[in-house]
Amino acid sequence: MDKILLIVDPQVDFISGSLAVDGAKEKMDALVTALRSGELSQDYVAVTKDAHPSTHCSFVTNGGQWPIHCQVGTDGFELYPPLQKWWDELDDDKGDLFYKGMEPDHEEYSIFENKRYGTVLKDILLDFELDDTNEIRVVGIAGDYCVYDTIWDLIEMGLGDRIVVDTRFIASIDGGEKLKLLISNNNLKWV
Repeated sequence: MDKILLIVDPQVDFISGSLAVDGAKEKMDALVTALRSGELSQDYVAVTKDAHPSTHCSFVTNGGQWPIHCQVGTDGFELYPPLQKWWDELDDDKGDLFYKGMEPDHEEYSIFENKRYGTVLKDILLDFELDDTNEIRVVGIAGDYCVYDTIWDLIEMGLGDRIVVDTRFIASIDGGEKLKLLISNNNLKWV
């Protein structure tokens, strides 16, 4: 396995729903175009999804800081439709979905905070040979929260020299400032 694409939370609620991030639709449309055209090549794709119950601690109604979002069973939980269409055409052995934020009392911005799915993805990432041609390209939403924490956890796993932060396909609530600091402070490769 040479190239892994990690797409963080490309869900309807973060694009056009209750917690829409400015520019997310354009960034995800550009991602789908790059995937379909072959501009982005990958051997394996990991997609993370928030999978919140109605009682999740992050919701304002439950004392958290966010509106209700990515609640399992709602339209907002689903993958962005153009990306879902691409995903449906992907060979089954080329990718996996990973869920986080399922426990009502636990926030999980990074997939690696989830004991079940995070452990599986960590094992996949650590199993592929690390050499100069291998990369973990990270894209998704939101750059200053879930993408940020995911990248930080990859750095903590010792994979910092394999990370490519593809800002062409990342939407951030803060316009990308927090993510830029993470990139520069850790000498990460980026596009």
